[in-house]
Amino acid sequence: MDCSDLRRQDQAGQGDFRQVNLSELERRYLAGERDFRQVNLPGESLVWANLTGADLSEANLSETKVCAAILKGVILRGAILKRTLLRAADLREADLSGTNLSEADLSRADLINTNLRGANLSGANLSEVNLKQVDLSEANLSGANLSGLDLSTANLSGANLTGANLDEAKLRGANLQRANLSGLDLNHHDLSGADLSGANLSETKLSEATLYGTNLNRANLSEANLNEANLSGATLRQSDLSEANLSEAKLKWANLSGANVEAANLSEADLSKAMLKEANLDRAELSNANLNKTDLTEAVMPNPA
Repeated sequence: MDCSDLRRQDQAGQGDFRQVNLSELERRYLAGERDFRQVNLPGESLVWANLTGADLSEANLSETKVCAAILKGVILRGAILKRTLLRAADLREADLSGTNLSEADLSRADLINTNLRGANLSGANLSEVNLKQVDLSEANLSGANLSGLDLSTANLSGANLTGANLDEAKLRGANLQRANLSGLDLNHHDLSGADLSGANLSETKLSEATLYGTNLNRANLSEANLNEANLSGATLRQSDLSEANLSEAKLKWANLSGANVEAANLSEADLSKAMLKEANLDRAELSNANLNKTDLTEAVMPNPA
């Protein structure tokens, strides 16, 4: 499929409205109809169509061409748009909650204030998309292309981002509560001020990342690579840092109260004025770490060699 193709010509046809052809759909819309729930148009073309405010809930638009279409405020709850081409489509304020958009092409689409809560965007192309104030909570973004996007105001709480491409994505201040970022390459990324409380960051690469003032309370950072990361002022209360690499990390003023830091590598880390009250540091490597004014009240310390 290629959106440079011309729109298909009107097809003559009769039968069930749910099998309505493209020309009939547009005629009905122009006549004032807005209820197109469960319409079945797989593989059809809606290039340049204006369906503002239409109700396409549970519609089947898989592999449909919807490039440059105006779909502002459209309701697509529970619709199937698998492998659909939505390039440069206007989806502002649309409701796509629970929609199947797996492998869809949304490049350059406008998604300002769009509801994508619980949507399946696995393998989708979101390059150059405007995600300002977008609700992506509980969405499946595994394997999606999010490179270069500004996610700072998007709601990604509970989202699955495993395998996603986040190269040069802006995550500063992002809402990533309970999100799954396990195994991602976030080296050198700026996550300062982000909310990663309860997030899964196990085995995630965060070398030289900026996590200044980041909320990582109850986050899973087991086996994560945080070598030379800046975690100054971050909160990591009750987080799991077991077997994490924190060598040369900056943890000044960080709060690790009740954290599990068992078998973590903290060699040459700056823990000055950090709080590790009741933290578990059993078998942790602390060689040449800066523990100046560190609060280790009731912490479990590694046994001396």
